[in-house]
Amino acid sequence: MKVMARLDSKPFTAGLPNHNDFKLNEVPPGYKSWSEFYDAQDKKLQELLEASAKIDYSNPKVSLKGAIVAFPRGDGSAYYIVTKDRPLTVAHIPFCDDWSTDWPTINGITAAWIRSINRF
Repeated sequence: MKVMARLDSKPFTAGLPNHNDFKLNEVPPGYKSWSEFYDAQDKKLQELLEASAKIDYSNPKVSLKGAIVAFPRGDGSAYYIVTKDRPLTVAHIPFCDDWSTDWPTINGITAAWIRSINRF
């Protein structure tokens, strides 16, 4: 039986302000400009992607916690991170344009699929 992913009720902000936490016509709290905020998001996303790349996806006994999955959306991607192995749970990463994907896509994520797309 394949175990389908659940969506974490809280977005994974990695300590950065979430778009829902401030008005979009104001610079996020703690930042001098929008470009400084987006630079911080880009840096954090790069760190998350580098950590995700270090996971041994070929070993089914290794935890997938921290694995990043991305889905093309609009002019960017919708990013999700594995927050729990059992039950398999992913959290939305609300960075940049805050793209997300639909529920059937999330529900279709399996550990085997994550391992298969991340084998380099």
